[in-house]
Amino acid sequence: NSNATIVNSTIHHNANGVWTSSNCNIEISNCEIRTNIDYGVLLGSNSNATIVDSTIHLNATGISNYGTMIIRGCTISSSGGTGIYSNGVYIEIYETLIGENSSTGITLHNSSSNSRVQNCHFLDNGSYGIEGYRFEVIDSSFARNGNHAISGSNCVVEGCLFTESIKGIRGSSITAVNNNFEGEFCSSFYDDYSGVYIDGQALISHNVFSGFATGVWLATSSEVTIQDNLVTGNYRGICFASVDGQNLTCSNNNIYGNRDWNVYNDTNQRVAITNSFWGTDNESTIKSKIFDYYEDSSKGPVSYTGFKSSLIDGATSSKRIALIPYDRQSLGFADEATISWTAYDPDGLLESFDLYFGETETPELYTADVISPVTVPVDHAKTYYLGVMGFDSQESLKAESTVSEICIGLPIVFGGSSSDSGLSVVETYDGGLVVTGYTNSFGNGDQVYLLKTDSNGDLLWEKNFGGTSDDYGHSVVETSDGGLVVTGNTDYFGNSYQVYLLKTDSNGDLLWEKNFGGTSIDYGHSVVETSDGGLVVTGYTESFGNCWQVYLLKTDSTG
Repeated sequence: NSNATIVNSTIHHNANGVWTSSNCNIEISNCEIRTNIDYGVLLGSNSNATIVDSTIHLNATGISNYGTMIIRGCTISSSGGTGIYSNGVYIEIYETLIGENSSTGITLHNSSSNSRVQNCHFLDNGSYGIEGYRFEVIDSSFARNGNHAISGSNCVVEGCLFTESIKGIRGSSITAVNNNFEGEFCSSFYDDYSGVYIDGQALISHNVFSGFATGVWLATSSEVTIQDNLVTGNYRGICFASVDGQNLTCSNNNIYGNRDWNVYNDTNQRVAITNSFWGTDNESTIKSKIFDYYEDSSKGPVSYTGFKSSLIDGATSSKRIALIPYDRQSLGFADEATISWTAYDPDGLLESFDLYFGETETPELYTADVISPVTVPVDHAKTYYLGVMGFDSQESLKAESTVSEICIGLPIVFGGSSSDSGLSVVETYDGGLVVTGYTNSFGNGDQVYLLKTDSNGDLLWEKNFGGTSDDYGHSVVETSDGGLVVTGNTDYFGNSYQVYLLKTDSNGDLLWEKNFGGTSIDYGHSVVETSDGGLVVTGYTESFGNCWQVYLLKTDSTG
C-alpha cells in the first residue's frame, strides 16, 4: 500500500529496473530504464502505475504489469522478448513508440476491462505488434512487424495505418473501421498473408485493403459484416474459405483491380455480394474475376446483384483517397484518360481536391480545386503518373491517394485495303508475337491471315492460307519444334464448313493443311500441343450428335 515517484533517473544493470509488490501506486517520469536482466519495470498485482516521457529499452522484458497502468509519451524498444506484457485489470497507452522488440510489441491478457492503445507506433517487432484480447487500438500505425500487426479477440481497431507488412489483423469478435492496409505484395496465398483474417464474428467497414496476397480472408461461419470497404490492388480481393451465407453481409464495397481474382469463393456455400462496384458495369468482365462454381463445380456460387457503375462514395478510408485508375494499369490505345476518386470524410473536413498528373514518377500539379471525374488527353506509347490530394478549408492537406501509373499503348495496324481481323495472338519463344485471324485483302475471298512481329511490334512476315471460299483462323499456338499451328474453319475444303487445321514452319511457310468434320457445319476454336507431340482441337459440330455439340478431336504431329 505504498506510494512512490521516480523522476529524472537512469536505472540500469539490475535484475529488475523498477519492481513493485502488490497494491502500490507508482509514477515514473522522464526516466531511462535500460539493460536490466529481467524486467525494465515489473508491477505487482493491483498496482496503479503511471509512466510518462520515459525510455525503456534493452531489457529482457520492457514492462510486465499485473495491475492498472497508464503510459504516455514513452519509447519501449529493443527488449529481448516482449515490449509490454499486461495480465492485470487494464492499461492505457498513448503517444508511445513500441519497436524493435525481439518478440511481441504488446501482449494484453487483461482480466476485466478493455485496454486502450491510441496514437502509438509499432515498428519492427519480431512477432506481433499487439496480441491478446479485450483492447482498443485507435489512430496508431504499424510497419514491418514479423507476424500479424494485431492478433486477438474482442478488439476494436479504428483509424490505423498498416504499411510494409504482409499480415494485418487476425482475430475473432473484431471491429475494424476506418483503417488503411497497405501490404508488401507477398505472392503466397497462405491464409495468414491477408489484410484481415477473420475466424469469428466481425465488423469490417470503411477500410482500404491494398498490396496483400488476399485483402480480406474469411474463415468462419459466425456473423460477419464486410461493408463500405475499398479492396483493390491485391492478388486476391476477398477470399471465402469458410462461411455461412445466412450470417454474411457483404455490400457497398469497391472491389476492383485485384490481380487474379476480385472474389474467390472456396466453399460450397452461396455467397451474396450486393450493391458493390467492380471496376466496370460489364457483367461478363465482373464474372471473369470471380472464382466460384463457374470455375469449379464443387464450389458455391457468388451472387453479385445490384452492381454499381461507379465508385461508391464512403467505401474507403479517411486516411486515403480511392483513385481510378489504381496502381498500374494499361488503358490500351487511348487518346484520353478519365480519372475519378472518392474519399470517406466522416468529419466533413475535405473541401477541395488537387489532381497531380504527368510523365514523372512524382507527378506535378495538373489542376487545382477540381471535382471528380477529370478527363485528360494522353499520347500513345507513354506512361503517366497520377495522384489526388484533399484539403480542408484552411488548405491544409488532410488526405491523399497513392500514386498510380497508367500505360498508353501504341496502335500498330496490319492488313491491306479491305477487311482484316485478328482473332488470336501468342508470344513466341524469341519474344515476338504471332497473330491469326482472317483477311479479305489478300488471296481469294476471306482467307486465314497469319503474321509475325518482333518484340516491338514491327512486322517480320505475313501469310494467307485457304482456297477461294471462306477460310478463318481462330487460334494459333507455337509448337515445341518452333513451328506454328492454326485452327479455324474452312468452306473451301471438305463438305460445307469444316474444321481447318494447318501447320507452318517458323517463317510461316506451309508444311501441311487438313480438314475435319462431317456433312454439316463444324468449327475449330482452340488448339493446343500435347506432351506426345500431337494436337488437340476443340470447337463445335452440327454434323455429329443432336444439333450443336462440343467437337473434340486429336491428331498426331502431322495432323
